[in-house]
Amino acid sequence: MPAAAKVKEPADFHPLKDFDQWWFGRGSPVTLGLFRIFMSLVTFASLALTAFDFEAWYTEKGFLPQKAVAQWIPIPSEFHLGDLRVGLPGQSFPRINPLGHITADWMTAAFYIAVMVFALLTALGLWTRISSIALALGVISIHHRDPLILHSGDTLMRLCLMYLAVSPCGKACSLDRVIALWKGKAPPIPDLVSLWPQRLIQYQVALVYFTTVWWKWFGIYWKDGTATWYPANLHEFDRFPVPGLLEHQPFIAITTYMTIVTELSLATLVFYRPLRKWVLLAGIAMHGYIEYRFNIPFFAITIICTYLCFYEGDEISGWAKRMGKRLFRWRLLVQLPSDQTLRPDPALALRALDPFDLVTYDPGDGPEWKAMDTAGRKKNPFRGSWIRSIAAWPLGLIPGLWRKLLKSAL
Repeated sequence: MPAAAKVKEPADFHPLKDFDQWWFGRGSPVTLGLFRIFMSLVTFASLALTAFDFEAWYTEKGFLPQKAVAQWIPIPSEFHLGDLRVGLPGQSFPRINPLGHITADWMTAAFYIAVMVFALLTALGLWTRISSIALALGVISIHHRDPLILHSGDTLMRLCLMYLAVSPCGKACSLDRVIALWKGKAPPIPDLVSLWPQRLIQYQVALVYFTTVWWKWFGIYWKDGTATWYPANLHEFDRFPVPGLLEHQPFIAITTYMTIVTELSLATLVFYRPLRKWVLLAGIAMHGYIEYRFNIPFFAITIICTYLCFYEGDEISGWAKRMGKRLFRWRLLVQLPSDQTLRPDPALALRALDPFDLVTYDPGDGPEWKAMDTAGRKKNPFRGSWIRSIAAWPLGLIPGLWRKLLKSAL
C-alpha cells in the first residue's frame, strides 16, 4: 500500500500577535524618508504662502494681536458631561507657544524664518533628528500664534510633523545617510527600524476619514444626496470653474454618495492590500477634484502625501528598481579618467543618490571624463549624471558642487 499522504497542518492563527508584529515590527525606513521629504516641502510651501500676508496674520498690527490670541488659546481643563464635571476648574492645559508673549514683530519674523529653514533642512534630511523636532515645535508654535486661519489640513500637517519628529525618518532618503555612506559609517542597505510611527500616521489618516463619515452620516444632507451642492455655492472658495451640469442633480447625488463611499473605504478597505491601490486612487481623484474646484490651500496635497505611508519601504524600493528598468533608454555610462576608480564608500553614496540606477561609473581609456547614453551619443558627464541622480538635485543647485563631489570620489 502507498504511504499515507502527509496532512499539512493549518498555520497558527494569532491575531493579537500578528497585530503586535504589524504595529511594532521592524522594516525598511524608505517610506518614512520619502514621507519626510514630501511633508516638509508641503510645510515649507504653506509657510511661504502665508508669509505674503505675514503682517496681517502674525503681528500686532494685524487681525490678531496677542491680546486677541489670549482669548482663543486657553482651553479650560474642566469639561461638563451632563451633570458630571471632569478636570480641574479654573485651570488650562499647557500649550507649546514660544510666541505667546512676544509682541516685537522682528522676533516673530525671525522665528518664522527659522521654522522655514528647518523645513528645508528636514526635507534634505540634514541633521534630521534635530531639524525634524525643531520643525514640529516651530509649526505648533506658529499655529498657536494664529489659530483662526487654520483648517483641518493644517491640523493633519501638524500631527504628521509630530510623528516624524519621533520617527527614524533620517535613516533613508537623507543627506545624513549619504554623508554616513561617504564616510563608511552606514551599511549599503538601510538598517531596519521600528515602524510604529508609520503605523500611527496610517491610523491617524484612517481615523480622520472614519470620523468624517460618522459625522456626515448623522446629518441630513449627506443622506438625502444634496450635501455637495452647498460648498459648490460658497463662492468665496471658488478656484477653477467646472461644467454647470456637475452642480445639479443627478451629479450632486453621485458626488455626495461617492464621497461617503470613498471616505469609508479610506478608513477601512485601504488596509486590505488587494484593494489598497484602487482605494488610494479613488482618494486621489476625490481630493484632486477638491483641489481644483475649491481654494483651500494645501488641504488636498497634505492628505494625499499621507497615502504614501500605506506602502512598506520594501515595496517602494522594489518600485524604484522596476521603474529604473523601464527608464533603460535614459541610462548613462560615465567613463572616469584612465586608471581611476571610485572609492568603495563614495561609490555607495553615489548609488544612494541614484535610486533608479541610471548611472554607471567605469574606468575610461583617456585622461578626461566622458559619458555616453544607450544610443552611443556623447553627453556631459557631470551634468548628465546629476540629472539622472534625482536625489542629488538639491546638491546640483550649488554651482560646481556636483563636479567637485564626483572628482573627490576618485
